[in-house]
Amino acid sequence: MKRQWIPMLGLAVAISMCFSACGGADKRESSTEKRRTIIVGLEGDYTPYNWTTLSTSDAELIYPFTGQTGYAAGYDVLMAKRIAQEIGADLEIKKISWDGLILALESKSIDLIIAGMSPTQERMRAISFSDPYFVDTPELVIVVRNDGDYTTATTRADFANAMITAQQGTYHADILEQLPSKKATLLTDFVALMQSLKSGVVDGYIAERVVAEEHLRAHPEFHLVQLTGKEALVIPSEQGTTAIGLRKNDHQLRTEINAALAKISEEERRAMMDHAKIAASML
Repeated sequence: MKRQWIPMLGLAVAISMCFSACGGADKRESSTEKRRTIIVGLEGDYTPYNWTTLSTSDAELIYPFTGQTGYAAGYDVLMAKRIAQEIGADLEIKKISWDGLILALESKSIDLIIAGMSPTQERMRAISFSDPYFVDTPELVIVVRNDGDYTTATTRADFANAMITAQQGTYHADILEQLPSKKATLLTDFVALMQSLKSGVVDGYIAERVVAEEHLRAHPEFHLVQLTGKEALVIPSEQGTTAIGLRKNDHQLRTEINAALAKISEEERRAMMDHAKIAASML
């Protein structure tokens, strides 16, 4: 499914509807009833789904990290805030490395993973997932340097002598097997990937276009290569879906989360994502 951009006027209206619909959620509880807290974990480095900022200029898009400096921002934050309001809970957000999110959930350091995570078969052996909160067809690109040897690459074979890497713990690492490139060490996050490319340690890394475009805005010395046709990198069908991770035995919470998601229309979800993309483009 192709990403659809809505006109700015429609975007403003949709965002307004989204957040006005959230208002008054606390009124469902009496003033004497103790509110519970849900703790959400995310990476804070996966624009436009989530990133870390010190700016408070867009109050709707941000939420302070618990026990850490700065604010979480992005689509996942909008979704976390909306869900907390729908189920009548206070919200905390913790910044956790990607490869530590499932461990944090299993150890009960967090209650939910809202981090652009796909419900793969491997992950479902450890945790459960909500209904999808965003569905799209990702486009994969290879991020390279403008001054490198691979800006004009059009086939997989063109990367035969390249050192291409990806983020560990993601399906991008599996995609590397589709390239005849040299084996490079997988890195923990996109900050490390960008630094390694910038310093020349690697020749490129795999990313989804929506994420890579934000990297390019921050690093104009980068270049995006997208292989097409028969040369295109094949993406597993499950990777077009993002869902919320929960512990397997949290059945009641999963029911509540799914009920909250059911109240958020596709139009609202697109508006929230577009809101995040526009904000990310201004970083």
